[in-house]
Amino acid sequence: MKCLICNEEGALQLGADITAERYARTCPRCGSFYIDPAAVAEVESQWSDRRYLLSAATRKLSDAGQPAEITKENLSELASSVRPPGGVIEGVDRLMLLLADRASGYQRPVGIDDHRDYPLIVARSAHDLSAFESFAHDLELLRSPGLITVKGWQRIDELRATRPKSHQAFVAMSFAPELDDVFDHGLKPGIESSSYYKAFRVDREQHNGKIDDKIVGEIRASGLVVADFTLNRAGVYYEAGYAQGLGLPVIWTCRKDSVADLHFDTRQYNHIIWESTAEIRNRLDARIRATVLPRSS
Repeated sequence: MKCLICNEEGALQLGADITAERYARTCPRCGSFYIDPAAVAEVESQWSDRRYLLSAATRKLSDAGQPAEITKENLSELASSVRPPGGVIEGVDRLMLLLADRASGYQRPVGIDDHRDYPLIVARSAHDLSAFESFAHDLELLRSPGLITVKGWQRIDELRATRPKSHQAFVAMSFAPELDDVFDHGLKPGIESSSYYKAFRVDREQHNGKIDDKIVGEIRASGLVVADFTLNRAGVYYEAGYAQGLGLPVIWTCRKDSVADLHFDTRQYNHIIWESTAEIRNRLDARIRATVLPRSS
């Protein structure tokens, strides 16, 4: 049958029979996922140019062991959780990291299926993945069939060196008492659910230095920053901007009743808008698994 996301043949029913509430599917390209009928109708009518983004997002979640629960309401969030390559070189770099993750040895060919694996680098199609392979050959990073060259491994080492090594996730947020429960039962467990990152909030740690020096040092020591803009504290803007300047991944979150107060310079970022601690916990966990978590920890 055709996949309800990528619209290509080869999808299978996953688990239980189809119900009125959702369809359960597994696809060689998109992985395993659940999708409700309203989302299917939306994809079919308005998502012809963005199906590949949904494929990439659901595949990442599926490979992380967390099949996506797709609704009409979260389609845009899923699609915006991934980013297509910004050009030829970035596409080649993503391909090289994918091949390296699959390699069983330095001098052994690496298997890749263009028709199944193009979502793994957020390519639009199998044709685009094939093109990136061709470019990698032209750059002398690959030799047929799928053999990474010395030059290719050198580029992979350079790319891996830029990946965050720290397992600390710095949480920038208001320290207002009303948000303590949000941190303890929402942000912290959402960050730590994957067992890769450990949440850090500077006011929960003992130290003898100046608080601003401590903040800067801990951000520099982190591999991820989660910035929650609820109550619109200026310090959160500074900490998120500082992390971006260091090249760290930043996840932007905000309680729904504070969204109207977001500064216009940051509104364009894909904030996780939440209303309850359970919602921010689940959505933060999904975002980390889909966009930040390394493919192999």
